[in-house]
Amino acid sequence: MQAVTQDDRKNTLNQQISEDEFKIMDYLGYFHTDGEAGGDGEIDMFEYVECQLLRLNLVPVSQLFQIKKRFIELDSDGGGSIDREEIIDASSKDQARNPKIKIALDALQAIHREIDERKKERAKMSVEQKKQLADETATKALAEIEEMERNKQWSRCYTQAWFKILVTFLVWLAFGLAFYCSFQEWDFWLALYFTLQTGLSVGYGSPSEDDLCYLPDDKIPAAAWQYIKPPGMMYPKPAENGRGGCVAGDLSKLFSTILVLFGSSVIAAGAGIILNAVMNPPGGWYKRLIREEELNHLKQIADESDGVFDDIIIYTKIFFQQGIVRACCFIIIWVSIGILYGCLSNQRMTFLTALYFSVSSMSTGGLEGLKYLGPMTDTPRGAALNIDEFPGGNFAFVSFYLFIGIPMYGWALTEIAGFCTSSVTDKHITDTLLQSINEVCGVQMTS
Repeated sequence: MQAVTQDDRKNTLNQQISEDEFKIMDYLGYFHTDGEAGGDGEIDMFEYVECQLLRLNLVPVSQLFQIKKRFIELDSDGGGSIDREEIIDASSKDQARNPKIKIALDALQAIHREIDERKKERAKMSVEQKKQLADETATKALAEIEEMERNKQWSRCYTQAWFKILVTFLVWLAFGLAFYCSFQEWDFWLALYFTLQTGLSVGYGSPSEDDLCYLPDDKIPAAAWQYIKPPGMMYPKPAENGRGGCVAGDLSKLFSTILVLFGSSVIAAGAGIILNAVMNPPGGWYKRLIREEELNHLKQIADESDGVFDDIIIYTKIFFQQGIVRACCFIIIWVSIGILYGCLSNQRMTFLTALYFSVSSMSTGGLEGLKYLGPMTDTPRGAALNIDEFPGGNFAFVSFYLFIGIPMYGWALTEIAGFCTSSVTDKHITDTLLQSINEVCGVQMTS
């Protein structure tokens, strides 16, 4: 998974910059004496670094400009640099320095030495050598860009992060299906249902992997027979002061444990890559900036408008563009789907039980699972069914409900948590920017 993430990060850094992106990058730089920022048609190292931080989604635009505003406040003479005494916390000068600070300083100095050596090497080159190096660099960059463009084609989809995750997930799913279909002899939909709820750590608790220990002899799976019938394979029942089960059940649980460890990692990585692609597409950082400014523009129009009806339309647009609103809408829709299934299907749940089922399923609580029910009858069993008689469509629906609902629920919680903690986060950023740098961190300023 780490290699996939590194490839994705490398691809982001190597992506060509669009014309719109360049224009905004050009205005990320320092303020000029005429009061305007950037706009000189060139990208310096600091503008490039800022842009890549934004493209990698490592820092929001608003926080980046908060940092720059704080720098301008500290740069009282407008010289473009800050004096040591202006930024270092005076109270930290008497504190003992961290003895390990030298490790960090040595690493930073090594990076700067490497950069300086490259600059010196280029300075010694003749004009022809510099031109040759520039041509080689441009050729290499062009080749990388062409390779990236080829990788975007369907014929090269195997190079993409999403494809690697998809293949890994399908292999993981195939292992789960193969084991449960052979060792437990469950049908496809039941095996799929159990594999997904295991990998997503839902844990409904039904069916139990110990159920095969108590099957009639003619229904015991062939692969599990040798771990059930021979002497010593069955564990003491509760009536015998034991817990019940058998060796076959334990072997199945061991496989499920491994499946959980691998499955949760694969599904989490896949959900992260998909959400990152959706929430942070190429050029997404400046498109978010544009959306934020559009919202501010709409608010300004609403403030200047005299008509109440116009204000309602504008604020409705603003309302539905908020991430928390989309998140809440998704939760309401998905919970409603679960409630409709619980109330209208053969599960015959009450409204509150269906609500309980939906929310606990999406949140991986797994507090309410499926009941093996069928049509009502006059027999002593009533609507109760054996698991092999239960319609597979129920397992198919719940598998789909979990597979889509759980990752999206995680995204929705992230949006809601971000909204709820935004004021705390903003205060933390403001307080951090207002703090002076201590003497230990400021050692490098004079070196």
